[in-house]
Amino acid sequence: MLAHAADAIQQAFEDWNNARHWNFAKSTATITLVAPFTVASTTIVDGSTALVSSAGFGSVVVGDVVTGSGIQAETTIITKTDTSNLVMSRAAVTPTSPATVTFNRRDYALPTATAGTTKYIYNIRNPATGAVLHPADARYYDRIFDYPISAGDPQYYDLFPMGELGKIRFLPFPSAAGTIIVKQYRRLGVPSTGADVLDIPQDFEYGILAMAKGYFALDKTNGRELGIDWLAIGAKKLTEAIAADHKQPDEDAGFLPSSFGIQPLQALNRDIRDNEY
Repeated sequence: MLAHAADAIQQAFEDWNNARHWNFAKSTATITLVAPFTVASTTIVDGSTALVSSAGFGSVVVGDVVTGSGIQAETTIITKTDTSNLVMSRAAVTPTSPATVTFNRRDYALPTATAGTTKYIYNIRNPATGAVLHPADARYYDRIFDYPISAGDPQYYDLFPMGELGKIRFLPFPSAAGTIIVKQYRRLGVPSTGADVLDIPQDFEYGILAMAKGYFALDKTNGRELGIDWLAIGAKKLTEAIAADHKQPDEDAGFLPSSFGIQPLQALNRDIRDNEY
């Protein structure tokens, strides 16, 4: 019964997570940018993807962009065997070896809030430059910009590696250390023990528990009618919660200029989408 109850609670939280970007689940986190760094005494072999260094690759992580003698454009690290051996995504061509190679970090772990992980991005700022970073669709970014892309102040962020790696990508990749401020909608944390506090405002607790009771009852013999009743109560409470979460008594409603917040890449993305079939 405890296992059934845990499944029912998780299903109820899943419904609530998917019902809305909850304002009460907004959170702020920071991402620390890594400045480009070099590693000396690196052996690079023509036609090989291997990198070996007696100096060690202790600071390198998988996904870092690597540049150096004979290393082709847009080459990344795909495997870190140990602190002295790396595998690149592309083979070197006529390198000079040993050499000093440079690593740039473009992919960063998405921030984790107190109770849940990133669901959607609300806003990203670079306080060092005052710039607001805008989302970049990887497909259109690749069509617009020639490679290789140089390091610089990040202007865009790309969630392409989010599904595979749980990471966010900054474009251009950072040319200096710094901090990025991420405002996000996080997922509601699902309780895993009886002592866990529900990750939800007090006014909404009964609603999510009612929905969980409904799913629990549906799992029991002859519990369908009771389950439907509880699910109906839960659905009503979810509707009320959405209405309450949407309210902002201090809001100034009005129209914004069409140019507000629109960057060239966003506009170009939109134009391309409008003309696709």
